[in-house]
Parts: sequence; C-alpha cells; structure tokens
Amino acid sequence: MTLSYVKAGLYGDLHSAAARWAGANRNCATLARWAPHLRQVRYEDLVANPTRAFGDLFAWADLEFRPEMLDIQPQRMGDVEVLAHHERVADKISANSVGKWREQEEAIRSAALPPQFFREMSLLGYS
Repeated sequence: MTLSYVKAGLYGDLHSAAARWAGANRNCATLARWAPHLRQVRYEDLVANPTRAFGDLFAWADLEFRPEMLDIQPQRMGDVEVLAHHERVADKISANSVGKWREQEEAIRSAALPPQFFREMSLLGYS
C-alpha cells in the first residue's frame, strides 16, 4: 500500500507514505480494542475468496448476500472517474496485486523508513 501511495502521487516520498500507512493501521488496531463488535477483514482474504469473505461479512451484519452482487457494475462514484489511482475500482475483485510489494522489498527494507512502519508490518504478518 505504501508504494501505491507514492505511485499515485498521494505522498511525495516513501517515508511519508510509510508513516501514513503505519499510523492508519495503528489507529485501526486501537479502534478494534475499543469496539469489540468491529469486524476486521484482511485484504488478502477478501481478494482470495470474495464470495466467502462478503458472505461472512454480510452474515455477521445480518444482511442478505447474493454472489451475483459481486458482478454488479456501479454507477458514477464521484472522484473514481477522475482520479487515476482509482482507475481499477470497478474491476472484478482479483488477488493479482497481493504481495506485489515484495518485488520492492529490498528497497523498502533499505530505506530509512519510520520504525513504526516495520512494527506494524510485523504485527500484521508482513515481515
């Protein structure tokens, strides 16, 4: 995700993007401790089996889920049509991007990134 932030032009450097990613994940962990009813879904699990992940999520929320919902093409979604980093939002869910960061892992590990970035990566199982 951190590399995606830089590639999309949302952050000008990897250090700032890594700090943002680490902070967001730390905040999510804090919220999860305060809100025991919160449901967390790992991106990797969602894209590996969207039908199961959304089925479980909808069941947890006591909502009806039909697998064909995953094939519905959305209408206009505001900034999605105009921002390049959203160009694939309406694409079919795919696991193609899972682990792409590992192609750049050496550069990430050798960069002077904030310690909290590596701590969050480890806590989330990305070490």
